[in-house]
Amino acid sequence: AAAATVVQRRMLRTGVILAVAFGLLITLTPVGSRLGTLSDIGDGVVAGRIDEWQVAARAIPDTPTFGVTGHGPEGYRIVFGQHVDDQYVIDHGRDVFTDRAHNVVLDTTLTGGFIAGLGLLLLYGGLGVTAIRRLRAEAVIDVALAASVLGSLLQQLVLFPLAEVDPALWIFAGVLVTRRPSSGLYRPPLFRYVSQSRRVAMLGAGFLAAMSAVAGLSDVAADHATANAITSDDSTSALVAAEQARSRRPDSIRYDFIASRIASRAGTLEGFTNALESLDDGLSISPVDPALRIERASTLLEIARRTDAPEDLATALANLEELAVAEPRHPQVLMHLGIARALDGHPSEAIDALTRAAALDPTGVEPLINLAVVHFESGDLDQGEEVLARIDQLAPSNTQAESLRREFLSE
Repeated sequence: AAAATVVQRRMLRTGVILAVAFGLLITLTPVGSRLGTLSDIGDGVVAGRIDEWQVAARAIPDTPTFGVTGHGPEGYRIVFGQHVDDQYVIDHGRDVFTDRAHNVVLDTTLTGGFIAGLGLLLLYGGLGVTAIRRLRAEAVIDVALAASVLGSLLQQLVLFPLAEVDPALWIFAGVLVTRRPSSGLYRPPLFRYVSQSRRVAMLGAGFLAAMSAVAGLSDVAADHATANAITSDDSTSALVAAEQARSRRPDSIRYDFIASRIASRAGTLEGFTNALESLDDGLSISPVDPALRIERASTLLEIARRTDAPEDLATALANLEELAVAEPRHPQVLMHLGIARALDGHPSEAIDALTRAAALDPTGVEPLINLAVVHFESGDLDQGEEVLARIDQLAPSNTQAESLRREFLSE
């Protein structure tokens, strides 16, 4: 009886500590506000996940084999723009380049097709059943392993695999499946009964692990160089650091994109030309990457505006027209397309693109500013004034709107 009382007290103390820790977690971190949105399926995190899964479901069968094979290793991000709908863009925007469906089964199906997705689903189902059964075991280690595996599987169904956690999941899953609950951890001989083919596989896995470690160290060095480039006040030093990052990971388009942004900060023709070179290098690795393509189209437009050369404008406009087919609902693409059309002397087509961009970005001011400019420069003062009134509702006393009002509407 005394021993039972001691155990009860310890359990009560542990429960109080966990309750306090959970309360602090909710109060002092963003977790609390995010948990509060889980009860509302019409808004917040739940609505976002449902919207994401709907877009992914439309993208899965859109392959030459109707989804039997997937979209390949570049996956969701290269087809997202073709399957997203207007309401998604209005609700969530396109500032962030979506590269996953926040569900590991959907992401796997998008990459490898229905067979890959079904295989992963069966694997997860088997692990889940094993973990649930092991929750009733007497040994604490069995319950701990089962809870860890279940928790990780569940988070992957609504979030995505984490590079820091995913390896631990499969280690724990392997221990959970091979462990003999009644007799402790089962430890088979490591090499005595291992076949020659398995030894080769183990050596291959070790080689891949070593290569991954080298790549990881290269990533760390490239990230440090990128941080120096971003924080540097000297444009020359920033460009040198950005190039160092690219040279350390020439296979990663991430550093090409960042290097282009660093070069563009100068706002000069030379800067945008250097940015274009970095983007072209990235596109040579991933020709259909949406982030690189959109950035390249914007850069070409900036070059055309600075050179005022008809051939540069023609190149920028052709690039934007092509990109608008792949990204028909991207506000930035449509806005830049409208600007290019206006520069090319087609105001009505420019107004169509800018009106569409403003509709997809209902809180954005920049598409409206450009729309007002086109209306004013084409002589339609009433429409221009109406657009300025919309800007006043979104951003009262906007300096660009006030400048346009003084330039075109003042007597």
